[in-house]
Amino acid sequence: MVVPQYTNLHVLPALTEEYRKKCIDIPDTKERIPVGTVILYRVNDQVGKLGRMVVLSGVRGMSIGRKLVSALQEAAKAQGIKDIYLEGQVNKRGFYQKVGFQVEKEDEEPFPARSTSHYKMWMRSVS
Repeated sequence: MVVPQYTNLHVLPALTEEYRKKCIDIPDTKERIPVGTVILYRVNDQVGKLGRMVVLSGVRGMSIGRKLVSALQEAAKAQGIKDIYLEGQVNKRGFYQKVGFQVEKEDEEPFPARSTSHYKMWMRSVS
């Protein structure tokens, strides 16, 4: 597997030691190179936030995103987190719905964030 070199400014913060400790990585099974990552931010005792989910473009469509969300759920359960939310791009809504997140009534309108429209979505009763 050839891993592309990239300098995506949204990904670079995950390369610091502080973020590295919070990341859940999914490695390629053969090369053991991380091909996807996600961070679980603890908002309070009951709520976590899915953040900085990235899957390399060359491995999209191989269930890496689904595995990341599953690993995030397990990490949330282990920490006693009950609900997880995310602020996802409008064009990613279908994926997040497939893995268990829903737009709630008060969050039906997309909002601008980082130059694109986003939805706030929730996964309730994780544990």
